[in-house]
Amino acid sequence: MKKIAIFLPSPSPFHRALLQQLTEAFTHLGLTVQGGTTLLAEEKLLEFCRIFQPDVLFEMNRCRWEIPSLPSTIIHVSWIVDTLGRKMEQLGGSELLYFFGYNWFAGYPHKNGGIVDWLPPGSCRRTYHFDSWHEGIHPSSFVGHISFPWTRAELGRPLTAAPDPIIRFGDLLPVYEQSLDQTSQQGFANDDYVQLAIKSLKERFPVHPVLDKVLYYDIGCRVIRMRNRNQLLHLALSTRFAPVIHGTGGWEAWPEYRPFFKGPLEQPADVCRLYQNSRLNLHEGVGIHFRSMDCMSAGGVLFYLASPDDDQPGGINTLFDPGTHFVSVTKENFIEHYHELMNQPEQRKTIAQQAAREIHAHHTWEHRAAKIMADLNR
Repeated sequence: MKKIAIFLPSPSPFHRALLQQLTEAFTHLGLTVQGGTTLLAEEKLLEFCRIFQPDVLFEMNRCRWEIPSLPSTIIHVSWIVDTLGRKMEQLGGSELLYFFGYNWFAGYPHKNGGIVDWLPPGSCRRTYHFDSWHEGIHPSSFVGHISFPWTRAELGRPLTAAPDPIIRFGDLLPVYEQSLDQTSQQGFANDDYVQLAIKSLKERFPVHPVLDKVLYYDIGCRVIRMRNRNQLLHLALSTRFAPVIHGTGGWEAWPEYRPFFKGPLEQPADVCRLYQNSRLNLHEGVGIHFRSMDCMSAGGVLFYLASPDDDQPGGINTLFDPGTHFVSVTKENFIEHYHELMNQPEQRKTIAQQAAREIHAHHTWEHRAAKIMADLNR
């Protein structure tokens, strides 16, 4: 194999930077790389393939089943980072199918026809470099996206069809939130969250929900993401040292976050500096994420709100040691450890150094590209 084409789903600053990092990683392995930050329509993709003649097509969030005319001579590699409201059973056909979330991989129903595996993110040691320790000018920071608060129209969406009584999304939310509070959520993927929501709804109302793709996504992903990030940031804002927030989405639409929001960071170098100049970098505990890998690579101290899957296969504790490479906290001890670490620069320095060393030794994009190539050569 000599040529690989890489296509990511959007021209966002994040995906533009990721494309460059992946290109460098595969080029380092001796491949010729082309690609872009848009998933081409099928006709345009076929035209691109006729001209470039790739041996391998690597796409994020699209699988071979969704491009049926792709020639069988081209190996298709799919990396599902966002299910976009699709059920696990709707994904497949690719010779290599990777899942960003381990629980997606564990619950995937099709175990034949190609290699299916978990592929966590890596980091770029050049972009997120660690040269020297920084004490930090910010007490803490959070980098990421948050959805806009639910609109009246979104809350009014019907979940049922005649002859059932009309039950709306806004009716489901409090019932669903209560069920989430009473469930461990260990091993959960998007489909599990949706099933929990449906079960909770049926226990309260004698109905048969009808969910379109957007509602499926909102219940299985958006609710959970908003819930996790609100939980984390409410804890941080209850301390004496308020965080700075950078990212995209609806931050300014949330009154409680607006005073702390400093805008998006479009350049990876700016993100790297933020990680290094924050005493603690907050993460809401959803496993191994791009931001957590980049933070540790840059020599930032990852302050991670523990999740039910951390000790399970694919959990952060299976690749990194809490207390050595990052700081793991619970809702109950969050504030105590937050204040404690503010006054322990030597401990933070040691964690930062050990984390960067571990990422650069085992978890760069070159390591991820090497795994993909090894799988292709099986």
